[in-house]
Amino acid sequence: MSMSGGGYQPPPPPGGGGYQAPPPGGGFQPPPQGMVSTSSNNDATIALVCGILSIICCGFVTAIPAIIFGNRVRKDPNNPQQGFGTAGFVLGWISIVLSVLGGIAWVILMIAGGTASTY
Repeated sequence: MSMSGGGYQPPPPPGGGGYQAPPPGGGFQPPPQGMVSTSSNNDATIALVCGILSIICCGFVTAIPAIIFGNRVRKDPNNPQQGFGTAGFVLGWISIVLSVLGGIAWVILMIAGGTASTY
């Protein structure tokens, strides 16, 4: 039985090393189930910036957001910027401790200054 007379020819086997079209949707693959990140990379950056600002000048005003955003990043094991989130979290707590100690020192100085004699 000869197939030379214009009969059906099967297609060549795939995987011949030629170019293959990309998958539909431009090649973007959603993360596998269970690997979805609950925090964004912006959360880590916000935590770090707020933590630095809380140490330098803003105290409680930016320490609290640094702790909140840093804690959100620390609890998300799939966030690639864990270090930034942890740094912001730690800087926020350091700022709160320093602010409380500064407030205590200020109260002690006011009490001591009020009881000093002026002879």
